[in-house]
Amino acid sequence: MKLIRFGQNVKKGLETVSKVLNWISMVFVVLMIVLVTVDVVGHYLFHKPLTGSNDIIELMMVVTVFCSLGYCAFYDGNVRVDVIYGRLSKRIQTCLDVFSFAGSTLIFTLITWRLGVRAWNIVQNPLSGPSTGTLEIPHLSFMWLATFCSLILCLILLMKLINSIVRLKSN
Repeated sequence: MKLIRFGQNVKKGLETVSKVLNWISMVFVVLMIVLVTVDVVGHYLFHKPLTGSNDIIELMMVVTVFCSLGYCAFYDGNVRVDVIYGRLSKRIQTCLDVFSFAGSTLIFTLITWRLGVRAWNIVQNPLSGPSTGTLEIPHLSFMWLATFCSLILCLILLMKLINSIVRLKSN
């Protein structure tokens, strides 16, 4: 009983975190639109584009993509071939879910691990850290954000994998 309650609390916590990160992602999409618009208008009307706008947009893309991954996974926003998937039996669908969630969890665990190692190496040797070309904005904080968001995605995928295994055993 305590394990079920713990699982429900974890699910609720992951849902909340993924929603907050998704809102951050949406704000950054709007900011990117504004920045691109101002840059294009400045370039074509006043012959004064924003210096370093590509650098800023590049980093905003990191925030937008990584912050939205967990939300997409939590609410099954992934792409499936429903024409085929929908015609399969529930047991085969669940087997495919187990396979895809296991593979996705493995891949994103590796991504999270390597992002964390890379960020930690930069902390150990700050002079080796990459930065943007024009404005020279360090990538470190964005690497930590990507690592955190990837970790959240891994936890969501692991939760979905466990749910799929439970569904498979109960069928």
